[in-house]
Amino acid sequence: MHDDQYTATGPSHHTSGFKRSAFSTSNPSDFLQGVNVQGLRCGVLGEGLLAETETAEGSSTLPGVGVEGRGANAGVVGVGRQDAIASVFGQGNRSRIGVLGAVMDRKSEGIGVVGASVKNMGNPLETFASIPEPADGSGIGVLGTSGSGAGVRGISADGNGGEFSSSKGSGVTAESDSGVAVHAASSTNRAGEFKTGDNVAQVRLVPHEQAGGELALPKDGKIGDLILIRSTAARGPIEFLDKCSLWLCVPDLGVTTTAGAMWREIQLGNSVQGTV
Repeated sequence: MHDDQYTATGPSHHTSGFKRSAFSTSNPSDFLQGVNVQGLRCGVLGEGLLAETETAEGSSTLPGVGVEGRGANAGVVGVGRQDAIASVFGQGNRSRIGVLGAVMDRKSEGIGVVGASVKNMGNPLETFASIPEPADGSGIGVLGTSGSGAGVRGISADGNGGEFSSSKGSGVTAESDSGVAVHAASSTNRAGEFKTGDNVAQVRLVPHEQAGGELALPKDGKIGDLILIRSTAARGPIEFLDKCSLWLCVPDLGVTTTAGAMWREIQLGNSVQGTV
C-alpha cells in the first residue's frame, strides 16, 4: 500500500462499511458517487471468482471501457429495486448502439441476447442454466419499438432472418392501424411459403360477413387483391342462403366509368365434404 496507490490485502475488519468488502462506503452524507475513477484502459474492472485458488486476469479485455465485469456465472448482474424502470439500462446518446450483446461460440450455438418472461426467477443459476423453451411468464420476452424505423430487425447471411414459434398460440402476430400488417418480398424466390401438417389447410381467408343477400364489394382496391365474402340471408320460412364467393381485383379496361375498383368472381367448383 502506497500513498498514491491503494491495494486491499485483508483480512477483513469487523468495523468496515460492509463486512467482507475490500472497499465500501456506508451512510453517504453528501457523496454523489460511491466510486468515481478513471483509467487509461478501463475505468472499473470487476472479477468474480468461485474458488480461492482461482487467479484474476487483472486486465480489461478491450481498451476504452468504462466498466468491465467478469464472473464464472455472470459477467454483470443488474437488479432493479421495486418499481425501478429497468435492471440494466444502456444509453447511446452519442454511440451507435444502446446495448450490444455478442457471443463467440465455435459450435455456433450461442445466443447474443436472451429476453425471457418467467413467473418466478428462483435461482437464476438454475433457471437459466439452459434457456427456458418456452419461458412460463405472461409478459413480453423482447420488445422492440421505433418511431419511423424498424422495431426489430433480424439479419442472416445464409439462415433465417427471424424465427418465431409457439406451442399453442400464433407463431407470428402482425397488426397495423393503416399500413400492411405483413409485407414479404424476395428478389429471386417466392415471397411466401406455407406448410402445415397432414389434412390442415395451408392458408385461410377470414370471410367478410354480409347479411341480407346483397353483395357489397370494396370501392377501394388494388389489382391482385383477393376478398372472400360470406353472404347470408333468409329466403322464406324454411330456406336460408349461406354462400361464400371469392373475388379478384382486376384492371378497369374501360368497361365502366366509375371510379371504384373492378372485381371479378373466381368461379368455384362443386362442394365436396371432407372425410379425413
